[in-house]
Amino acid sequence: DGPDGKRVIKYSSGMAVLYAPFFFVAHALADPLGFPADGFSAPYQLAITIGCLAFALFGLVLFRNVLLHFFDDRWTAALLLLIGFGTNWFQLTAWDGTLLTHSALFTLYALLLLATIRWHAAPSWRWGVLIGLSLGLMTLIRPSELVAALIPKLWGIQHAAARKAKWDAVRKHIPHLIGTAVVFLIAVSPQLFYWKSITGQWIFYSYVNPGEGFDLDNPHLRPFLLGFRKGWFIYTPLMLIAIAGIITLW
Repeated sequence: DGPDGKRVIKYSSGMAVLYAPFFFVAHALADPLGFPADGFSAPYQLAITIGCLAFALFGLVLFRNVLLHFFDDRWTAALLLLIGFGTNWFQLTAWDGTLLTHSALFTLYALLLLATIRWHAAPSWRWGVLIGLSLGLMTLIRPSELVAALIPKLWGIQHAAARKAKWDAVRKHIPHLIGTAVVFLIAVSPQLFYWKSITGQWIFYSYVNPGEGFDLDNPHLRPFLLGFRKGWFIYTPLMLIAIAGIITLW
Protein backbone atom coordinates (compact mmCIF):
# COMPACT_ATOMS: atom_id res chain seq x y z
CA ASP A 1 0.00 0.00 0.00
CA GLY A 2 1.01 3.61 -0.56
CA PRO A 3 1.55 6.22 2.15
CA ASP A 4 -2.16 7.17 2.18
CA GLY A 5 -3.41 3.59 2.02
CA LYS A 6 -4.03 3.48 -1.74
CA ARG A 7 -3.20 0.24 -3.47
CA VAL A 8 0.04 0.39 -5.48
CA ILE A 9 0.80 -2.15 -8.21
CA LYS A 10 3.74 -4.19 -6.91
CA TYR A 11 5.44 -4.74 -10.25
CA SER A 12 6.81 -1.97 -12.42
CA SER A 13 5.39 -1.34 -15.88
CA GLY A 14 8.23 -2.45 -18.15
CA MET A 15 6.70 -5.71 -19.36
CA ALA A 16 3.39 -3.95 -20.06
CA VAL A 17 5.30 -1.53 -22.31
CA LEU A 18 6.93 -4.44 -24.16
CA TYR A 19 3.60 -6.25 -24.50
CA ALA A 20 1.86 -3.14 -25.83
CA PRO A 21 2.61 -3.42 -29.59
CA PHE A 22 1.44 -7.04 -29.67
CA PHE A 23 -1.55 -6.24 -27.44
CA PHE A 24 -2.78 -3.48 -29.74
CA VAL A 25 -2.42 -5.67 -32.84
CA ALA A 26 -4.55 -8.31 -31.10
CA HIS A 27 -7.00 -5.65 -29.94
CA ALA A 28 -7.51 -4.47 -33.52
CA LEU A 29 -8.07 -8.04 -34.76
CA ALA A 30 -10.06 -9.61 -31.91
CA ASP A 31 -13.51 -8.26 -32.73
CA PRO A 32 -13.30 -8.76 -36.54
CA LEU A 33 -12.17 -12.34 -35.92
CA GLY A 34 -15.13 -12.98 -33.63
CA PHE A 35 -13.30 -12.99 -30.30
CA PRO A 36 -14.06 -10.85 -27.23
CA ALA A 37 -11.97 -7.66 -27.26
CA ASP A 38 -11.32 -8.05 -23.54
CA GLY A 39 -7.54 -8.35 -23.35
CA PHE A 40 -7.68 -12.05 -22.46
CA SER A 41 -9.12 -13.96 -25.41
CA ALA A 42 -7.12 -16.12 -27.81
CA PRO A 43 -5.79 -13.34 -30.12
CA TYR A 44 -4.23 -11.53 -27.16
CA GLN A 45 -2.67 -14.71 -25.79
CA LEU A 46 -1.29 -15.71 -29.17
CA ALA A 47 0.01 -12.26 -30.17
CA ILE A 48 1.76 -11.57 -26.87
CA THR A 49 3.26 -15.06 -26.68
CA ILE A 50 4.61 -14.87 -30.24
CA GLY A 51 5.87 -11.34 -29.58
CA CYS A 52 7.75 -12.40 -26.46
CA LEU A 53 9.27 -15.39 -28.24
CA ALA A 54 10.39 -13.18 -31.13
CA PHE A 55 11.90 -10.67 -28.69
CA ALA A 56 13.79 -13.47 -26.91
CA LEU A 57 15.13 -14.87 -30.19
CA PHE A 58 16.18 -11.37 -31.23
CA GLY A 59 18.29 -11.39 -28.06
CA LEU A 60 20.30 -14.30 -29.45
CA VAL A 61 20.93 -12.31 -32.64
CA LEU A 62 22.14 -9.35 -30.60
CA PHE A 63 24.24 -11.56 -28.36
CA ARG A 64 25.84 -13.16 -31.43
CA ASN A 65 27.05 -9.71 -32.47
CA VAL A 66 28.44 -9.17 -28.98
CA LEU A 67 30.31 -12.49 -29.07
CA LEU A 68 31.73 -11.79 -32.54
CA HIS A 69 33.53 -8.83 -30.99
CA PHE A 70 35.61 -11.33 -28.98
CA PHE A 71 35.53 -14.66 -30.89
CA ASP A 72 35.43 -16.06 -34.41
CA ASP A 73 32.21 -17.37 -35.94
CA ARG A 74 32.70 -21.00 -34.89
CA TRP A 75 33.39 -20.18 -31.25
CA THR A 76 30.46 -17.79 -31.31
CA ALA A 77 28.14 -20.52 -32.61
CA ALA A 78 29.34 -22.93 -29.91
CA LEU A 79 28.81 -20.35 -27.18
CA LEU A 80 25.30 -19.54 -28.42
CA LEU A 81 24.42 -23.24 -28.26
CA LEU A 82 25.82 -23.47 -24.74
CA ILE A 83 23.89 -20.40 -23.61
CA GLY A 84 20.69 -21.46 -25.39
CA PHE A 85 20.61 -25.06 -24.17
CA GLY A 86 23.04 -25.14 -21.23
CA THR A 87 21.45 -22.43 -19.09
CA ASN A 88 17.87 -21.69 -18.04
CA TRP A 89 17.40 -19.42 -21.09
CA PHE A 90 15.58 -22.19 -23.00
CA GLN A 91 13.37 -23.15 -20.05
CA LEU A 92 12.36 -19.56 -19.36
CA THR A 93 11.85 -18.67 -23.01
CA ALA A 94 10.00 -21.73 -24.29
CA TRP A 95 8.15 -23.09 -21.31
CA ASP A 96 8.23 -21.66 -17.82
CA GLY A 97 8.51 -17.92 -18.28
CA THR A 98 7.73 -16.85 -21.84
CA LEU A 99 5.82 -13.79 -20.63
CA LEU A 100 8.07 -13.09 -17.64
CA THR A 101 10.94 -10.65 -17.33
CA HIS A 102 13.92 -12.97 -17.72
CA SER A 103 14.11 -13.47 -21.49
CA ALA A 104 13.27 -9.82 -22.12
CA LEU A 105 16.09 -8.74 -19.82
CA PHE A 106 18.49 -11.09 -21.63
CA THR A 107 17.68 -9.32 -24.90
CA LEU A 108 18.06 -5.87 -23.37
CA TYR A 109 21.37 -6.78 -21.72
CA ALA A 110 22.61 -8.01 -25.11
CA LEU A 111 21.53 -4.69 -26.65
CA LEU A 112 23.24 -2.73 -23.87
CA LEU A 113 26.47 -4.68 -24.31
CA LEU A 114 26.43 -4.29 -28.09
CA ALA A 115 25.68 -0.56 -27.92
CA THR A 116 28.41 -0.08 -25.31
CA ILE A 117 30.98 -1.92 -27.43
CA ARG A 118 30.05 -0.03 -30.60
CA TRP A 119 30.01 3.38 -28.89
CA HIS A 120 33.47 2.84 -27.48
CA ALA A 121 34.74 1.69 -30.88
CA ALA A 122 33.22 4.66 -32.76
CA PRO A 123 31.17 7.11 -30.66
CA SER A 124 27.88 8.10 -32.29
CA TRP A 125 24.43 9.33 -31.37
CA ARG A 126 22.92 6.03 -32.48
CA TRP A 127 24.78 3.92 -29.94
CA GLY A 128 24.38 6.51 -27.19
CA VAL A 129 20.60 6.50 -27.71
CA LEU A 130 20.51 2.68 -27.66
CA ILE A 131 22.49 2.63 -24.40
CA GLY A 132 19.92 4.95 -22.84
CA LEU A 133 16.96 3.04 -24.30
CA SER A 134 18.14 -0.41 -23.25
CA LEU A 135 19.11 0.74 -19.77
CA GLY A 136 15.83 2.63 -19.38
CA LEU A 137 13.67 -0.33 -20.43
CA MET A 138 15.63 -2.68 -18.16
CA THR A 139 15.06 -0.33 -15.23
CA LEU A 140 11.39 0.00 -16.16
CA ILE A 141 11.06 -3.80 -16.11
CA ARG A 142 12.95 -4.24 -12.84
CA PRO A 143 14.24 -1.11 -11.07
CA SER A 144 17.17 -2.98 -9.52
CA GLU A 145 18.57 -3.46 -13.05
CA LEU A 146 19.75 0.14 -12.84
CA VAL A 147 22.99 -1.43 -11.60
CA ALA A 148 23.64 -2.23 -15.29
CA ALA A 149 24.64 1.42 -15.72
CA LEU A 150 28.03 0.22 -14.48
CA ILE A 151 28.55 -1.62 -17.78
CA PRO A 152 28.99 1.46 -20.01
CA LYS A 153 30.54 3.42 -17.14
CA LEU A 154 33.31 0.89 -16.44
CA TRP A 155 33.79 -0.41 -19.98
CA GLY A 156 37.32 -0.05 -21.31
CA ILE A 157 39.16 1.09 -18.17
CA GLN A 158 41.32 -2.00 -17.69
CA HIS A 159 44.57 -0.03 -17.45
CA ALA A 160 45.75 3.56 -17.12
CA ALA A 161 46.13 4.26 -20.84
CA ALA A 162 42.68 2.82 -21.57
CA ARG A 163 41.13 4.89 -18.78
CA LYS A 164 42.65 8.06 -20.18
CA ALA A 165 41.45 7.25 -23.71
CA LYS A 166 37.95 6.49 -22.44
CA TRP A 167 37.54 9.71 -20.48
CA ASP A 168 39.00 11.73 -23.35
CA ALA A 169 36.29 10.24 -25.59
CA VAL A 170 33.64 10.98 -22.97
CA ARG A 171 34.71 14.64 -22.72
CA LYS A 172 34.62 14.98 -26.51
CA HIS A 173 31.10 13.57 -26.72
CA ILE A 174 29.22 15.16 -23.83
CA PRO A 175 26.13 15.68 -26.06
CA HIS A 176 25.97 11.90 -26.53
CA LEU A 177 25.84 11.46 -22.76
CA ILE A 178 23.10 14.05 -22.45
CA GLY A 179 21.12 12.28 -25.18
CA THR A 180 21.63 8.96 -23.40
CA ALA A 181 20.33 10.44 -20.15
CA VAL A 182 17.29 12.03 -21.86
CA VAL A 183 16.33 8.75 -23.58
CA PHE A 184 16.78 6.88 -20.30
CA LEU A 185 14.48 9.31 -18.48
CA ILE A 186 11.84 9.07 -21.21
CA ALA A 187 11.96 5.27 -21.00
CA VAL A 188 11.49 5.17 -17.20
CA SER A 189 9.01 8.07 -17.06
CA PRO A 190 5.81 5.93 -17.17
CA GLN A 191 6.72 4.37 -13.85
CA LEU A 192 7.79 7.65 -12.30
CA PHE A 193 4.51 9.33 -13.27
CA TYR A 194 2.51 6.35 -12.01
CA TRP A 195 4.25 6.40 -8.62
CA LYS A 196 3.79 10.18 -8.40
CA SER A 197 0.07 10.00 -9.21
CA ILE A 198 -0.65 7.18 -6.74
CA THR A 199 1.75 7.85 -3.87
CA GLY A 200 2.78 11.48 -4.30
CA GLN A 201 6.41 10.33 -4.56
CA TRP A 202 8.54 10.14 -7.69
CA ILE A 203 10.39 7.09 -6.33
CA PHE A 204 8.45 4.49 -4.37
CA TYR A 205 9.52 1.00 -3.29
CA SER A 206 6.51 -1.22 -4.01
CA TYR A 207 8.19 -4.62 -4.08
CA VAL A 208 7.40 -5.47 -0.48
CA ASN A 209 6.28 -8.98 0.42
CA PRO A 210 7.10 -11.09 3.50
CA GLY A 211 9.60 -13.81 2.69
CA GLU A 212 11.03 -12.10 -0.40
CA GLY A 213 14.25 -10.13 -0.67
CA PHE A 214 17.76 -10.41 0.69
CA ASP A 215 18.43 -12.01 4.05
CA LEU A 216 22.16 -11.45 4.44
CA ASP A 217 22.18 -12.92 7.95
CA ASN A 218 20.96 -16.26 6.59
CA PRO A 219 22.03 -16.46 2.95
CA HIS A 220 21.32 -20.20 2.27
CA LEU A 221 24.45 -20.52 0.16
CA ARG A 222 24.57 -24.32 0.15
CA PRO A 223 20.92 -24.85 -0.88
CA PHE A 224 21.22 -22.05 -3.44
CA LEU A 225 24.33 -23.53 -5.05
CA LEU A 226 23.97 -27.29 -4.48
CA GLY A 227 20.45 -28.02 -3.24
CA PHE A 228 18.37 -30.41 -5.34
CA ARG A 229 15.31 -28.18 -5.00
CA LYS A 230 16.77 -25.32 -7.06
CA GLY A 231 20.57 -25.48 -6.79
CA TRP A 232 22.28 -23.28 -9.36
CA PHE A 233 25.20 -25.66 -9.97
CA ILE A 234 22.89 -28.71 -9.99
CA TYR A 235 20.58 -27.44 -12.71
CA THR A 236 22.98 -25.16 -14.58
CA PRO A 237 26.35 -26.95 -14.26
CA LEU A 238 27.70 -24.84 -17.13
CA MET A 239 28.07 -22.03 -14.57
CA LEU A 240 30.84 -24.01 -12.84
CA ILE A 241 32.98 -23.20 -15.89
CA ALA A 242 32.00 -19.55 -15.67
CA ILE A 243 32.98 -19.40 -11.99
CA ALA A 244 36.31 -21.12 -12.76
CA GLY A 245 36.85 -18.52 -15.49
CA ILE A 246 36.98 -15.75 -12.88
CA ILE A 247 40.54 -16.91 -12.13
CA THR A 248 41.72 -16.26 -15.68
CA LEU A 249 39.56 -13.12 -15.90
CA TRP A 250 41.54 -11.63 -13.04
